[in-house]
Amino acid sequence: MILKKEKLNDLLDMLANEATVYVPSTIDNEGGEGADSPASGQTGFAPYKPGNTVSFGTAKTTRPPKAALLPQTETLYSYVQLGEDVTLTEATSSTNQVLFGVRSCDAYSINCTDEVFLTRGYIDTLYYERRLGTLIVSLGCTAPERSCFCTSFGLDPSVAPGVDIQMTDAGDGYYMEALTDKGVEALEKWKPFLTEGTKPPAKELEFAFKLDTSKTSESIKQMFNDPYWQDLSMKCLGCGTCAFVCPSCYCFDMSQNNKGNEGYRFRTWDSCTFVDYSLMAGFHNPRPTKMNRLRNRFMHKLCFYQERYGNSLCCGCGRCIELCPVGIDISRVIEDANNVVASKGGAS
Repeated sequence: MILKKEKLNDLLDMLANEATVYVPSTIDNEGGEGADSPASGQTGFAPYKPGNTVSFGTAKTTRPPKAALLPQTETLYSYVQLGEDVTLTEATSSTNQVLFGVRSCDAYSINCTDEVFLTRGYIDTLYYERRLGTLIVSLGCTAPERSCFCTSFGLDPSVAPGVDIQMTDAGDGYYMEALTDKGVEALEKWKPFLTEGTKPPAKELEFAFKLDTSKTSESIKQMFNDPYWQDLSMKCLGCGTCAFVCPSCYCFDMSQNNKGNEGYRFRTWDSCTFVDYSLMAGFHNPRPTKMNRLRNRFMHKLCFYQERYGNSLCCGCGRCIELCPVGIDISRVIEDANNVVASKGGAS
C-alpha cells in the first residue's frame, strides 16, 4: 500500500486525535525551546499538531526518539507521611503513542533498551507500559550522512529491526509494509489514506566508511590496561553530550524531592562519564579518574553489553561523532582497538 505524500498530514491529523504522535521536527520557538536555546535548529522527535511541518530529511534526526520511551525525567512514586503511617503511590505510564519516521539505527537501539528493561528476569513496569502502548513506524534512509556507519554493525538502513510498519520512499509517496500484527491492524485503519502500489526496488546506499566490527568486542577487552585510554581521556570534557544524544544509552540516576511530610522519587538520565555516576556511600568511587570513566563507556558499548545480550550497544548512528565538542570519535576508537591489539599479536 502507498501513502501519497500529500496525504501524510491528513493521516497524521487523524492519528493525533487518537494518540500522541511523535514525528521528526525542527526544534525552535514553536517547539517550546526558545530562540536562545543551544538546541534551536536541531531536529528531534516532537508531538505532532495539526498543521505542523514534518522534517523527514534523508537520514537520522539530531536527537533520537528515546525520550518517548525513557523520559529524561520521570517520577517513580510519591509518598505522604502522617505520623507513623506512610502512603506510597506508584507512578503509572500507560500511554497510546506513535513513533512515526524512526530510522533503522534508532529502531535497533529501542530493541537494545528492551533487552535491558524487559528481559533477564526483570521488567521495568513504567518502561513496559509505555512500550506496550507504542506503535513504531520506520522510514528507510535515502542518503546516509558522512558520520553514519550502521552497516558496520549489520543493520540495513532500508529495513528497521523490530518495528511495526516499514515505510519506503517511493517518489511521490511512501510504500507501507506491516511487519507485526499491530502494524497490520494499524494499516487496516489507515486504508482511507492509502492506495494500491508496489514496493520500489531497494537502492544501494553509499556510506563514507565501513568498519570491521567482527572482533571489536575481543579487541576492546584485550586493551583494558592499554595507555591508549589515558591519551584519549586527555581530550574528554566529561560533558555527557555523547550519552544524551545516543539512542541506546539508558543509564539513569535516582533522587528525591521532599517537602514537609510528602515528596516523590524520580529518575533522570545520567552518564557514566560523570564523576558522580559511580560514586558510592562513604565517597568511594571505583572509577575515580576521567580515564576510568571514558574507558568504561567504550567498554560497555562495545564489549560488556555484547557479552550479556549478544550484540553491540552501538548502532553506528554517528550522533556522538557529530556532536562531541572535542572530536572523540567512536569509529576511530574501534579502528584503533583493532589495530593496537593486532600489532601486539592479539585478535586479528
